[in-house]
Amino acid sequence: MIDPGFALGVISWLSPLLFGVGVAGVFARRSSLAMMTSLQLMVSAGVLALVGFDLRHALAAAGAGATGQGFGVSAVILLAAQTVVTASLLIARARTAARKGGPVPW
Repeated sequence: MIDPGFALGVISWLSPLLFGVGVAGVFARRSSLAMMTSLQLMVSAGVLALVGFDLRHALAAAGAGATGQGFGVSAVILLAAQTVVTASLLIARARTAARKGGPVPW
């Protein structure tokens, strides 16, 4: 089993790193698909931080509730809904461009 202290250490540097990569991806990309992927990476970093802080809280106080995990699950559900909406918008844009005879705007 992984030591909880080690897991907290990894989460404490991995979450901001993922968020920074997501911010750089949003500002560096012009493609809407790449921007939405970067936004999802940023949300995933937030979920990782929530679960990590919940782990810290559970270690500090025995019998603590799983509030961070609950927020994490709700954020993952929100992320899945965002993915579905993004995919449908991109498909609609591609179909509109194909009807007009232009290039597909990815």
